[in-house]
Amino acid sequence: MEIIVLIKQIHDPTRLRVSSQGRLVTAGVPLIINPDDLRALKEALKLKDSLGARVTVLSLGPPEAEEALREALAMGADRAYLLSDPAFADPDALATTYALGSAIHKIGTPDLILAGQLSGHGTSAQVGPRLAEYLGYPQVTNVSALEIDNGSVLAKRVLEESYLEVEVALPAVVTVNSAANLPRLPHGARIMNAYQDPPGSERFAVWTAQDLDLEPQKVGAAGSATQIRATTVPEPKGPPEMLTGSPQEQARALVGRLRAKNLV
Repeated sequence: MEIIVLIKQIHDPTRLRVSSQGRLVTAGVPLIINPDDLRALKEALKLKDSLGARVTVLSLGPPEAEEALREALAMGADRAYLLSDPAFADPDALATTYALGSAIHKIGTPDLILAGQLSGHGTSAQVGPRLAEYLGYPQVTNVSALEIDNGSVLAKRVLEESYLEVEVALPAVVTVNSAANLPRLPHGARIMNAYQDPPGSERFAVWTAQDLDLEPQKVGAAGSATQIRATTVPEPKGPPEMLTGSPQEQARALVGRLRAKNLV
């Protein structure tokens, strides 16, 4: 069984802040593997343990993303592919999907593609579904548990106040949410092995847009259907108004204020 896991390296969202000009301040913020992607990788490694699957990790990013893929190898992944090229810079979900989908075609037809439900800084939840559409695979999103049985993936899809059990035939794309598991830690003996294969080796390949024979107008910023023109910070609000008196008096005062603003 062949499994591909999409890995994204991001700045630690718990350490980010926004400047007064509305820009994210990333200076000094460490880079980590997107948390939901770690859970997707854990599900793949569980299938490797139980079914003998081969796990491939795939990432699109700058050269620094090599570290994230090395960490995934130390956790138990079998091989890694990094799509890294200045032409890939500033992609939206559409351009990202084109590059990842083309790479998957070159790697070979997988039985299962796993990805995180959300990225820690984009939270669009688009890449997994777009990739499924690009490849023509069935998809299940927002999954908290999954298993493989007789050529199908059985997945528990989280809804607002319940869950839905879904069965789809392989090959398929599944996005995994933050409730799925606790990520696996790198194994001590594998950490050294993860750094033995140089970039460009059979176990760790680095591909450019030219290696994938991609159309220049479809990658990076040129291939993006959306662009971020500006970001702003909400105006600071004044101190909260505290209502006093008995509960009945507070309720009447609250209703009065809501009516004054035409909210009720």
